[in-house]
Amino acid sequence: MDPPAASESLALWLLPRWQVTAKSVFASLVVAGVITLSLALSRSLLHTTRASSLKFEFGSLRFEFPSSGVIEVLSLIFFLTLASASTSILMRINAGLVRSFLHTRTRHVVRGGWRYLVLERNLLNSWTNHLSLGIQALAFGVILIVLAGWQEALGLAIAAMILAVASRRFWHTSRRVSRAFIAHRASDEKMTDESPEADQRTDRTQDMVESLYLRDTEALRPSLVVVGCVSAGMLAAALVPIFLTNSVSASVLPIVVVILWRQRAMEFLSGTGHLAWLFTQYQGVVESPELQRSLDED
Repeated sequence: MDPPAASESLALWLLPRWQVTAKSVFASLVVAGVITLSLALSRSLLHTTRASSLKFEFGSLRFEFPSSGVIEVLSLIFFLTLASASTSILMRINAGLVRSFLHTRTRHVVRGGWRYLVLERNLLNSWTNHLSLGIQALAFGVILIVLAGWQEALGLAIAAMILAVASRRFWHTSRRVSRAFIAHRASDEKMTDESPEADQRTDRTQDMVESLYLRDTEALRPSLVVVGCVSAGMLAAALVPIFLTNSVSASVLPIVVVILWRQRAMEFLSGTGHLAWLFTQYQGVVESPELQRSLDED
């Protein structure tokens, strides 16, 4: 299947699942809003100055800290903890949404069997998590613009184009490798009953090893060169406006947000290959004529 047809098939697959997608988007936006509020709180506390100090005494030991310093540390810990936990929170929410959706498709699961259930669950879960990562990256980008100024929007636009091009290329590469792997596996399964000679079995085993290697190195994760180039390009596009328009002390919080934004963006890129792999598997099983007739009966 060529790339346009593959994209069309993915869109058609998403149509009856639009409610799960919408709920996942809503949950991601709510979590992004909470993170934004926590950042606003941290930013306001970071600008708080107090002359008093906090004193702690343990026997003969005595510690004294500026109260403003303690507040700054605690506010940053709160923000970073919430930002780091947001992905786990959304994964848990998405898992619950997928479970609820599968409960509404009991008849499909019964007709499709256990394999259909696993493929449907894995693919839908991967899609919602992928979507959540993209929304988180977008939210951190908006926060960066607020912190660093509107000139940061140009840098983030360049970074978004780099990510979009890399994700599209990785999607097509992963689809191609995944289709080749599944076709090789299907061919191997058809020959299992023909009792091939020992040398033929050895060749087939070697071919399967190579197929697994290509799947792991090209379909499920981007290459080291791609990761390095994309990461460097995105960071350069995001950091240059910050250092050109802000002092070193004023750049600390934006740099922290850049690190979080870059992490979500690279996870989104890696998730593209995993999503393509699962979708290719799903197509190979669900689009068989017999099963498709059963699943289309709504």
